[in-house]
Amino acid sequence: MSSFHKNNLKTTKLQNPINKINYYKINNNIPKTVYFNLNISICIHCYDFKIFNELMFYIKNFFEFKWKRIQIIIHYVNINLKIIENIIEKVFENTLTIDICDCFIFTKGKNIGGDIGGFLRCSEFIKIDDDLVSIIHTKTDDSWRKHLMNIFTKEGIYTSVKLLKKKDIGMIGSAYNTEFFTKKFNKHFNINQFHIPMIQNICDLIQFPFNLENLIKSYFVAGTIFICKKELLIHIIHKRNLIYDLCLDLDKLYSIDKKRPKNKTYEHSMEIMFGYIPYQMKQNLVGIY
Repeated sequence: MSSFHKNNLKTTKLQNPINKINYYKINNNIPKTVYFNLNISICIHCYDFKIFNELMFYIKNFFEFKWKRIQIIIHYVNINLKIIENIIEKVFENTLTIDICDCFIFTKGKNIGGDIGGFLRCSEFIKIDDDLVSIIHTKTDDSWRKHLMNIFTKEGIYTSVKLLKKKDIGMIGSAYNTEFFTKKFNKHFNINQFHIPMIQNICDLIQFPFNLENLIKSYFVAGTIFICKKELLIHIIHKRNLIYDLCLDLDKLYSIDKKRPKNKTYEHSMEIMFGYIPYQMKQNLVGIY
């Protein structure tokens, strides 16, 4: 691992007073031929087909490597499937050597839970022998999305997979979007009165240990785009329907007389939960840049 250099990014945003998050510089020295003897499922929630078109160019980078097995699971909402298929065919034209049907799975759903609900629907197709899982969605904020997706450049994928081979690293996210849960503990953004009981309830539902001290010390990828070892998501995958039942129907909330609630939902608690799980399991979440 000598080619990976740990660095603390010198920005106020990435500093914290409680614990250290490890950051790794993306390795640009990639061999011409790379075979990962791993099975991977890439879960994509597609709400905005224009952004989906952009995301496909990142997904194309996965095919720069050879895998034991790769599958891309796409949950789409309020979009014609033909539009999605046309985007994929155009992006992968003359580059994909295998039939699209062999590695793409499509599932249509409602806009329940946003990207969290989309992942829960995708997780129905994650295979028992998968080694890695990635969560991606059509994040609308352009700047935020660009930072989050740095882990899915060709170099980012290579760096992430190499790091995940380490026993103590379980999840990779963008260094620019990794935040501490304790950031919520201040008079301007004190919403833990909602998140803590919600996360405890989720833990009870999926039969995962709840430890308040570890939750407070944990950190997560703000924006919920990451790649991780599948074993971290086992409890969520097995109890996905119970979590899905907690999610909100966003189409109804977008109606004229209702507004989407901010930061006080199970969807937002799940964003934090994805970071709490590796911390509780003593698997580091690290950021790359």
